[in-house]
Amino acid sequence: MEKLKVVELNHTCTAAPDQYSGKLADGREIYIRLRWNILRIDVNGETIWRREFPYYKGTIKFDELKKLLWQDNILFALEVDEIGMDY
Repeated sequence: MEKLKVVELNHTCTAAPDQYSGKLADGREIYIRLRWNILRIDVNGETIWRREFPYYKGTIKFDELKKLLWQDNILFALEVDEIGMDY
């Protein structure tokens, strides 16, 4: 799987399911969602990665999300210090 370079990310929902949307360096849209215990990443509307995390039940803090995605070698870079809040 390609590594993603995220340049913009917004937290769009604080309730379960947690959702994030943003842009990649190449202009494509990214969408990240944790529903129940399934974390998935869509790029331009297509699911490119999905994984089950039994200890998460629909919500995840931003710092935990970054850690999980770097551990799984998904993110090449997250070039934002803070995420936007769209709610």
